[in-house]
Amino acid sequence: MSFRTAVRQSNVLPVATVGAAAWLGLTVLQVVGTMDPLWGGESVGQTAVTGLVGALVIALSIGMLLVFLGELGHSSPKPQTWPPEE
Repeated sequence: MSFRTAVRQSNVLPVATVGAAAWLGLTVLQVVGTMDPLWGGESVGQTAVTGLVGALVIALSIGMLLVFLGELGHSSPKPQTWPPEE
């Protein structure tokens, strides 16, 4: 089953994908908001380095969701006819 077939059969899939991306975006803002300063912060708990790594992982997840939605717009390659027509 391709992505396009899945979307044709279920209209909830793109809405759920956009909702998941929005939720992950809000989570990134929450992680960045609760991070300690990069220099001079505590070395126990949620440090700046762990906050940056977490925000990077979530941002990559959002990027993968956007690529998934972008793939819905591409036409799939079609096989060539045999024998070739000239």
